[in-house]
Amino acid sequence: MSQATLPFDPTPQELSLEAYQSVVDQLPEMRRRVYDYIVSRGLGGATSDEICAALGTHGNTHGRTTELRRLGLIKPVGERLTRSGRRAKVYLAIQPELPLMRQIPK
Repeated sequence: MSQATLPFDPTPQELSLEAYQSVVDQLPEMRRRVYDYIVSRGLGGATSDEICAALGTHGNTHGRTTELRRLGLIKPVGERLTRSGRRAKVYLAIQPELPLMRQIPK
């Protein structure tokens, strides 16, 4: 796979912002909201329980985290306890490849 050249020398922050915008614009609404929340949590990541609490949903984010994981946009990085005391996966957003990012199915 050859590396594409960019017409400018972007900073890491510019690459991160460009990567984020290229991804988020292609995601369906709920998947995008879940992804946005995980991104907003930075290196702390988020569990499905935390996502549900933050977005005001009731258990319908597990499917979205599975989709985002299969798309390579998030990854499980550990576990922590939920509000009910159960162990849950913590998901962290992964910066997508630039500039050769694959199309994300809707």
